[in-house]
Amino acid sequence: FFYVFVFFLSGVLSLGLVFYIFNVKFSFPSIIDLKKSLLNSSHFFLSRATVSLYTTCNTIIIGLTLGNTMTGYYSVSEKIYQAFASLINPLTQGLYPYMAKNKNVHVFKKILKYSTLSGAIIVVFTIIFAEAIILILFNTNSDYSVNVLKILMISGLAIIPSYLLGYPFLAALGHTKYTNNTVILVGINHLIWILILYFTGNISVYTVSSLVVISEFFALSLRLFGVKRFKLFKI
Repeated sequence: FFYVFVFFLSGVLSLGLVFYIFNVKFSFPSIIDLKKSLLNSSHFFLSRATVSLYTTCNTIIIGLTLGNTMTGYYSVSEKIYQAFASLINPLTQGLYPYMAKNKNVHVFKKILKYSTLSGAIIVVFTIIFAEAIILILFNTNSDYSVNVLKILMISGLAIIPSYLLGYPFLAALGHTKYTNNTVILVGINHLIWILILYFTGNISVYTVSSLVVISEFFALSLRLFGVKRFKLFKI
């Protein structure tokens, strides 16, 4: 209830602000405008849908193959990993409009440098104290959960630079389609390998978590290639 209430309240307040403060008038769009908007945003929608699919398929495959107990061990570690990944969201959301307006590559490089360094410190800390963290947060000392967390956190070295090079940089500098394509390509590649592991009988919490690491570094490599291809660091 409170989760829904927060979104509902923020939506009402936002509509009030744009109406009374910014004098934005509301109107019903035409069918043509709706179709145009849907077509223009379809690529973005597909990339978001791909992300949702390949991030949730891991737990589903483990559940179908290994049962509820192993799914629980994996989910414990995945929750911590996702919490780490979400740390970068406020920065990427705040940085995108700034970069879209100012195109300040120098400032972005500094943010990228210090954010990546900070993320690496958190990754190392989490790996070292993985057992204690899981015990405190989830009251379990399962070796499966500890080892999976250590594996998943390796991808943390790629997540922060990958996220920052995405929408706050590549997309903000006019390469939205390329940014979305990297997400779609990584998602498809991840799903293919999940299916290969499944049909060859190689699904385990360790192979799946290792595949997450490979996918995140693959995403980072694609975005670094895009930065080099479009010569964005030389602007």
